[in-house]
Amino acid sequence: MEEEVQDLLFYISEKETDKKMAEKSFSLLYKRFSEFVFNSVKKSIYLNSESEINEFANTVADNTFMEVYNKPLDFEFDPNKHKTQDDAFRVYLAAISKNEKNDLLRESLNYNSKQTKIIDDDDNFFEPSISEDVFEKLELKLSTNRKILEDALYSLSERDRYIILTYYDNFEEGKNTPSEVLDNIEQLYGTTRDNIRMIRSRVKKKLINEIESKSNLKAV
Repeated sequence: MEEEVQDLLFYISEKETDKKMAEKSFSLLYKRFSEFVFNSVKKSIYLNSESEINEFANTVADNTFMEVYNKPLDFEFDPNKHKTQDDAFRVYLAAISKNEKNDLLRESLNYNSKQTKIIDDDDNFFEPSISEDVFEKLELKLSTNRKILEDALYSLSERDRYIILTYYDNFEEGKNTPSEVLDNIEQLYGTTRDNIRMIRSRVKKKLINEIESKSNLKAV
């Protein structure tokens, strides 16, 4: 009999005192629900090729479960709204993955607008009130420069791509990457902080070289 979602989330919340149980519980959740998240994202996004769609959906799924790992007790089960915890958790995951997907699209759109000025730099342009349909239509109209960046990212291994995207997602000028973020990467990929830094440095140089060699952009 499968353990209830809330039990697994509780074990994850106790990762500071029982790391092995937390990792085991996270692995069980991931195996049970990752395909649902992946397929949901895949059906809602339009890119140039099947491989790009799969890569995008995988990134969103990974980010979604990292959010669950970081905040396991945010999920609440209301038996008046859902028959089972699994049903409620799928709704919860769908909400997180939608936000993660839109965040990833915003990052791509922001990059494109800053570099090419094709998209108007309106302070209110990326307010959450913008519908998902608008994001998807804008996604189809992104310029060649964005395609160059995407190709460079997708040429990386899944681990390297996740590390560099996580780094930029948590970047704040003058501040180090949060310790909890590095801890999660260490646990996810069985690596060390020194290795994470070396991977980040190597990947940044590779992306900069790719972007500058295939466009007139200069990375900042």
